[in-house]
Amino acid sequence: SVTSPILEEVHDPEYVNFLKSISEQSPYFSSEFNEDDPESMMTPYSKGTSTAALSSISTALLGVETVLEGHDSFSLTRPPGHHAGYNYSKGICYLNNAAVAAMKFLREGYSVAILDFDLHHGDGTQKLIEHTPIKFVSLHEDPSEEESFIKTSGYVKENKSNILNIPLEQNCGTEKYLEAFTTALDFCSDADIIIFSAGFDISPKDRHSRLSLDDSIFRELGELAARTGQKKLILLEGGYYDPTAMAEDVADFIEPIAKIPFDSNPIK
Repeated sequence: SVTSPILEEVHDPEYVNFLKSISEQSPYFSSEFNEDDPESMMTPYSKGTSTAALSSISTALLGVETVLEGHDSFSLTRPPGHHAGYNYSKGICYLNNAAVAAMKFLREGYSVAILDFDLHHGDGTQKLIEHTPIKFVSLHEDPSEEESFIKTSGYVKENKSNILNIPLEQNCGTEKYLEAFTTALDFCSDADIIIFSAGFDISPKDRHSRLSLDDSIFRELGELAARTGQKKLILLEGGYYDPTAMAEDVADFIEPIAKIPFDSNPIK
């Protein structure tokens, strides 16, 4: 439930109440917050945004409950969350699904690690967990690159006992990416539960990606993840391409973990 005290432990209660107050009003859009196409730009005041953000948190927490019952779980969280901070939204992220889920696991007595493999650094997640026992590891485009979306965090110099940043050069290939992912899994090896902040904007099908990965990347990542003994919660982060193509990539990642095949229509 979005009334979970965990939500207001991770985020500023005033900020949460702000989002809730908008969601309870009739859907409307204010151009005051937007200099882009009003039909496509998401702000907290866009039609349905806050309702969707609160629903996304509920979906993540339902995934937590599924894992606590002994199953691996995938939560289709939209909007994503890993740029959202204590009292702010950023990069179409409004509430931090991964940080809230991790805190719930922690309060239930489990050790937890977040493995974020989005194209962009999970800057909000890192800030929210840095003073907790939660581990956070992120594979992302090098923040020092001119075209990088996140330039203020994600550097190796920020690494400490519970934080590991692995910035990747432009045109990073599949072999090097898989090596980095293996390092990330090793970092998470002592946690009871791994939360995957799964960003599909690394896909070669996504126009934002400046990596050079093969179409096989998500199946290979899933196969590596499946070898680990921990329970897993997979949360959806980035991914901005054809929904059917993206669903196929998501299915590629989940299949080795779930050990069940999906049919030719992953959306269905």
